[in-house]
Amino acid sequence: MKKKLLNLLKIVLSLGLLALVLLSVGVQDALDALRGLDWRYLAVAFVLFQAGLVIRAYRWHVLLRALGVSVTYGRLVMLYFVGFFFNTFLPSGFGGDVVKMFELSQHSHRGAESVSAVLADRIVGLLASCLLALIGLAFGFRLVPRPVAGVIAALTLAILGGGWVLLQRDLWERLPLIGRLARQERVRKLSAAMLAYDGRSLLAALLVGIVFTVVLAGTNLCVALALGVRISPLYFILFVPVIGTVTALPISLNGLGVRESIYVALFTQAGVQDSQAVAMSLVIYALRLCAGAIGGVLYAVSGARELAARADQTN
Repeated sequence: MKKKLLNLLKIVLSLGLLALVLLSVGVQDALDALRGLDWRYLAVAFVLFQAGLVIRAYRWHVLLRALGVSVTYGRLVMLYFVGFFFNTFLPSGFGGDVVKMFELSQHSHRGAESVSAVLADRIVGLLASCLLALIGLAFGFRLVPRPVAGVIAALTLAILGGGWVLLQRDLWERLPLIGRLARQERVRKLSAAMLAYDGRSLLAALLVGIVFTVVLAGTNLCVALALGVRISPLYFILFVPVIGTVTALPISLNGLGVRESIYVALFTQAGVQDSQAVAMSLVIYALRLCAGAIGGVLYAVSGARELAARADQTN
């Protein structure tokens, strides 16, 4: 009952924020911006968005290889699209992570390592985005309002601090409320898996994460160009990591409403019209839906193949 109520609140919040943004901006203005789309830039944005998922799957591959988990890269790409399907069409942005953990553990028969790799993939990805934003901030600090710069720095510190705390198993065991849980066998195995990564693998995954963030910024840049927005590419390096982190928080329906609000809040600082900023956000959301739909088709095809294989075995 509580879960249903929470999901209902997310839907209400998302639709309420989206309605508020559209009303303040003007629905007609946003529609006019979308009608002027340059489909050539939009096609490039679509390809880049799908390529971003392939790159993220390779980051996952690097982390799994460090743990000695042998899974083909092709299967990981498929699972990443499948996870994206659940992330897109479930109320929380983390439902796909659970699916990836389950499917990978079923395939590899190594549950702790599967969970660890998905968690590490999330953490490294967020850290890569924030580090790239900090690098951009060093060269373009005059282009960004101070509150935004503060958010970028705070997110980086929070991720670094959170990652450090996650690895402190001894600290967990000394805490009165968490200690009993931390001493359980499954938690010990997960902790051991998290500590098993070597520096070279983490650095490689971080570099892949930076490449992905650049590709995602390029996707947003192509969407902006498709809408006739002409601003410095540096803005996208600075803003995209912040947008991705905020919309990943499980406070709305896949970031809907929250995404549009933060696009307006950030990109209007760069001189973009609020109607164009909303249109950018809606196009990016449409690209997410397309990628999620591809993941859904792949999941259905994979399930059908597994059923057919089991039927052949029984016959």
